[in-house]
Amino acid sequence: MDDYYELLGIDRRAGHAELRRAFRRLALEWHPDRAGAGATATFRNIHAAYTVLADPISRAAYDRRQGAADTVARGRAPSVMLSRLSGPIAGLLACGVVRRTGNDIIELLVNADEAATGGMVTIAMRVPVRCPACVGKGMAACDRCGGKRVLDE
Repeated sequence: MDDYYELLGIDRRAGHAELRRAFRRLALEWHPDRAGAGATATFRNIHAAYTVLADPISRAAYDRRQGAADTVARGRAPSVMLSRLSGPIAGLLACGVVRRTGNDIIELLVNADEAATGGMVTIAMRVPVRCPACVGKGMAACDRCGGKRVLDE
């Protein structure tokens, strides 16, 4: 697969306006009506690249595939820790780098550089877990959970 960014002559962080200008310039140059029938394959590749990169969801999927291919080619997993997006959940919510979207889903708000390079985050949060000392034993009270049958871990 061709590198769509290279094919269009744009940077991976290019915005929609720059993407559109590059496509229009190349479409004028390579359109079969202007460049001849031999340019059909090149024009189709340019159009396919623009179609993928112009749609934010398709572009993100393409970038992930490209990143995965680069990672496999290098033979190692990404080791970049995105410290701006790591830490206790309460602090991340207060800073506005994550948000709750309902149904127990937390959305990370990454910037363009973070999305392009990828990386790892750690988020610390308390999660209710059934007390292993109480489960199935019918105990009224347990020293570990104080009779609540749930621990925050």
